[in-house]
Amino acid sequence: MPCCVLLAIACGGSDYVDPPVDGTLDGALPDGTVRPGDRDGDPSGDGASGDGASGDAAGDATDARVDGDAKLDADANASNVPVLGGAKTFAVLAGSTVTNDGVGTVIVGNVGVSPGLAVTDLPPGQPTMGTVHVGNDGVAVQAQLDLTKLYNDLKGRPCPAANVLTGQDLAGMTLLPGVYCFASSAALGVGTLTLNANNDPNAFWIFQIDSTLDVAASTVTVINGGTACNVFWQVGSSATVLDNALFAGNIVALSSITLNTGAKVSPGRALARDAAVTMLNNQVSTLLCP
Repeated sequence: MPCCVLLAIACGGSDYVDPPVDGTLDGALPDGTVRPGDRDGDPSGDGASGDGASGDAAGDATDARVDGDAKLDADANASNVPVLGGAKTFAVLAGSTVTNDGVGTVIVGNVGVSPGLAVTDLPPGQPTMGTVHVGNDGVAVQAQLDLTKLYNDLKGRPCPAANVLTGQDLAGMTLLPGVYCFASSAALGVGTLTLNANNDPNAFWIFQIDSTLDVAASTVTVINGGTACNVFWQVGSSATVLDNALFAGNIVALSSITLNTGAKVSPGRALARDAAVTMLNNQVSTLLCP
């Protein structure tokens, strides 16, 4: 069965502009990209106006935001791109079981389970460009060991205060490379999340999510020279991608991953440390990921 490339990555040219001299740090880029706090014209990022701040307090707040942005910029470069290790060749990896329902499922890359043994009901010929590894198979064992290292690395990255998105819907946002975090669950509602690589082919994004990730019938798009292969979703419990979502990036979940009818993760991976990956007529592809 042919594999379709399901995520269009548009390339464009735009240059980052320095923050204005008035101290506003969440200004828009020329192409409309904004930092999270500026979505509604609020440079503070927390809904409060900066007009009331004055003196040393205002200076301290500005210094803190500058430090946070410096950490983001220092981290979001090629030398710090998270390493998948042995999990890199896997499109689907689980700790307990991989379960599929539906003949329309297409998987490009390896499928693995460890320490579990069960991979059930994959369509004939699946996975393509990969094999199935289970139980004590050395490839699956190493992949799970490296997945644990990856999970801990993603969870431990510093998250700038300006990039705390707890309670906000990712749909409609345009985000620059960096680390973004949620103190509880995260949601991508109906709409598009746009990730602006700012003309850096090695740009990456890390989303640290303390509990669940819920994805509606939405789209993840990377623009201006980047790749969704460098998008990492660290999920503290379980991830659910609902019907017909055009999702992308590496889902790295502590517990389980559920892909509902017709949901796509491409390019990307569904990597569950402890529990199951459950699929229903889905497409998961590492084809565009080197």
